[in-house]
Amino acid sequence: MKVAITGATGLLGKAFIKKYAKELEIIAISRKPNIPDTVYSDFSFESLTRIFSGVDGLIHFAAQRLHSSDSYISNYELDKTVFLSAKKSKVKNVLFSSSRGVYGTASAPWKETSQVAPNNLYALEKAQSELFASFLNMTCDMRIKCLRVAQVLSENEYKGSMIHTFIGNAHRGIDNEVSVEGIFREYIYIEDLLDAFYIALQHKDLHGIYNVGTGNGISILDIAKCISKSFDKNSKVFQKKKLKKIVENSVMDISLFTNAFSWKPRYTFDTAMHEIANKVKNNDT
Repeated sequence: MKVAITGATGLLGKAFIKKYAKELEIIAISRKPNIPDTVYSDFSFESLTRIFSGVDGLIHFAAQRLHSSDSYISNYELDKTVFLSAKKSKVKNVLFSSSRGVYGTASAPWKETSQVAPNNLYALEKAQSELFASFLNMTCDMRIKCLRVAQVLSENEYKGSMIHTFIGNAHRGIDNEVSVEGIFREYIYIEDLLDAFYIALQHKDLHGIYNVGTGNGISILDIAKCISKSFDKNSKVFQKKKLKKIVENSVMDISLFTNAFSWKPRYTFDTAMHEIANKVKNNDT
């Protein structure tokens, strides 16, 4: 299968290409010029239409996590151009990496039929792009699959993130301090997520919106404890006496995806973190 992948230099794109390079004929697309083993595109309609010509499928990972007021225009216009270029190139089998963020403040556990309630611009543009994808599926016989992805768990967490900080401290044997309560968050290990995208790609005739995660949440305190335990360097976890209260319950019902694609996650947060800890330790040797 010949597959085009946008966002080839990002976390998911790079990991997907590395894992499935032997199973798929991949065209890795990047907005950065002169990157080895990638095809440069300015993401114009003309450029993407030319690159998509003759491919059997498309995975659209590319996105910008902007916090400024223009991020809505930037990402929605990007997604729209990608979808229309695929349509022009007669590529129906499209996977779009959406986000659990579209649910925002809606009551969990979230189903695909739940009312979306995005509370930031990034999530708003994902919801808008999903709506446009649904429009193309309905009116142009496209087969766009919008995967609403849970929080991704990886050893390559961005610097400054909570998970990155907890992992760094535990790896060095430093105690972790928890300063918030009220968060109950669903994570999916990147290896499970890559498998989910690969399996969904094989089902070229399916389309629609699907939740992709584990269906289980974990508190910040338990996250910190699990990470410290995984590194086994006697680091402890403490809670501040005065905790900041943040209400978040970001757990999804994943039954629609698991049933449609005969897939289920192989990792729990605990087993994923043990694998991440081993990878981090091995990088020291």
